[in-house]
Amino acid sequence: FNILIDDKYADAYPQISILFLGILFLSFVNFFDSLYIAIKETRSAVKSTVLGAFLNVFINLIFIKYIGLYAASISTVISFFVIFIYRLYDINRFVKLKVDRKKMLICLSSIVFSLILHFSGFFFAEVLLFIEAIFFNVLLNYSFIRMFCNVIKTRFLKKSKKWLYKR
Repeated sequence: FNILIDDKYADAYPQISILFLGILFLSFVNFFDSLYIAIKETRSAVKSTVLGAFLNVFINLIFIKYIGLYAASISTVISFFVIFIYRLYDINRFVKLKVDRKKMLICLSSIVFSLILHFSGFFFAEVLLFIEAIFFNVLLNYSFIRMFCNVIKTRFLKKSKKWLYKR
């Protein structure tokens, strides 16, 4: 971090990890935003955005004197999460979404685990985070990986049989 950014901004480094969680919720929020626009229901999008903005300011005002700069990043994550939950339930009035809560819980627990590892200062944290990323990606994409392997195996076997019969 010190190579790219001046030392004056070193206090902001721990905020990056917290804001990554906020980016996850922001991505979901933006997805729902596109659905609101597609169905011409922007009023609900505006309502949830204003709710999130007020919540962000409220949390900042309360906690800034106790936890300092962390209040800004934590309030951002909380407000994006609240907007996400609001839109998740509100959008179902118009579009029936099937949400795999198990996968969502796995993703959230993975991110929380990553944040804990990051802040622990554990020497092998980077290695554990890499292993965790591989594990959760395989777990979440197991059916796709299995299908992909079957397709490759089937095509490889067909080509190898053709090659054997040509000899």
